[in-house]
Amino acid sequence: MAFYVFLKEEVNVAVIEVGIGGQFDCTNVIRQPVVCGITSLGLDHTSILGDTVEKIAWHKAGIMKPGAPAFTVVQPESAVDILQDRAFERETEVHFVPPLEAYRWFPYPPHLGLYGEVQKLNASLALQLTRYWLKWHSSGSAIAGCEPFRLPWKSALGLRAAKWPGRCQTVRKGNLFYLLDGAHTVESLTECSIWFSKTSKILTESADALREKILKVLVFNATGDRSPKLLLSCLVEHDWDYVILTTNVLVPDQSSSSDITNFQVSRESQLRRLEQNKVAWMELQNTEPAKSSTLVFEYISDVLSWISEKERNGHFEQIQVLVTGSLHLVGGLLSGIQPDITEEDESGSFKILKSHYKHLWDLRENSSPGTP
Repeated sequence: MAFYVFLKEEVNVAVIEVGIGGQFDCTNVIRQPVVCGITSLGLDHTSILGDTVEKIAWHKAGIMKPGAPAFTVVQPESAVDILQDRAFERETEVHFVPPLEAYRWFPYPPHLGLYGEVQKLNASLALQLTRYWLKWHSSGSAIAGCEPFRLPWKSALGLRAAKWPGRCQTVRKGNLFYLLDGAHTVESLTECSIWFSKTSKILTESADALREKILKVLVFNATGDRSPKLLLSCLVEHDWDYVILTTNVLVPDQSSSSDITNFQVSRESQLRRLEQNKVAWMELQNTEPAKSSTLVFEYISDVLSWISEKERNGHFEQIQVLVTGSLHLVGGLLSGIQPDITEEDESGSFKILKSHYKHLWDLRENSSPGTP
């Protein structure tokens, strides 16, 4: 359906994201892509892709095509060998992008609007992919390279203004703060844990209240073949007052036409997974002094009702709720707290930022007309 729409609308360029893996993914019907990109490799979808990074790298490299250069980020050494071997087999080359800090914007390195080291890697990958495509589009051919370069002001502005709802996102409702991150691998949940620590500290200091007056809640779900115990172990260090385990279903009578309805998972399987998540958390609790109360809700709406009750009657100065483990969980909860899913109107601040970046660029060009 997506390909049909792209063809019907005569799009100029399509960025196609692989569903799972690459080698056998349905998106791999594209035989002559202009360029391919591979993001950070981690253990995910292991029942399909294999239980080692090397096996997963083999699948991911399946999107490589003859004559279409591939770009990727820093990878585990064992995965690098697989990617390079697969590139040779497929008559292409794989290029490793530089760190984002290596690029230049005016006299400064670029600033990214997204949190986390992995997002900086993704940003560098995006810069290299778009640069190659633009060169290819303008001349019909391009030489693949992977050197950092001076960013045009619009690219620098795009990085600065980048947003990704549901990834390291904070939504404030009075003294209630939802900290949302759809992390669902060990690597991303480790980053999520670091982000929560920093954000929670800032919020706690801003409240200027005793710890007893700040309620910290974890809302979690893990789906598919992911190990809940392994994922939850990334979060066990925090001093949660409550840990809430739930499914990704917003309400009992969720419409079949809703964008967040999953037709591939039955209610029974979701409840079984919910019990597995509970067992995993209780086992982790047994290895540490019990610090939190554990609650289980079948629906996200029940979670939101419980949080609202605590907000009304709990006499807390601040409530911090980390929601993580599944992008579907985060999406469902966002639908509950922001039913219209509209971004805040920041057109005014964006215009100021855009004007500032354009002004810096003009100053640079006028003072150093020949600078590469």
